[in-house]
Amino acid sequence: MPCVVGLPGSRLEVNKCNFKGDTVNESDCTGILCMNSDCFIRNSTLAFFKCGGIMVQALPQNQIYIADNTLLSCRTNGLYIQGRASRATVRGNKIAFCHSTAILISLDVECNVSCKILF
Repeated sequence: MPCVVGLPGSRLEVNKCNFKGDTVNESDCTGILCMNSDCFIRNSTLAFFKCGGIMVQALPQNQIYIADNTLLSCRTNGLYIQGRASRATVRGNKIAFCHSTAILISLDVECNVSCKILF
């Protein structure tokens, strides 16, 4: 169950928000899920999500911009982007203590990535 969902054809803008996953019941949850929508996520914190902090499925015409966020203790991935021939910009994010890959970008996605701290 995601906290925020961007549905197909919509525009999702998240700025200066804090999201915290379930730390008590160990439920499967995702912070932000974008499905074939424009996605702008900035200056936000996402922590303790078992199924990933930010998960994106994009089309070539979607605008994806994820910058200056903090993703902490996300089990599956901190950030996951997929979508054939899609493009994304990922910059200045701090990703720490993920139990799997911090950033996972599908092979068919054109993505510019630059992060301040990544471990």
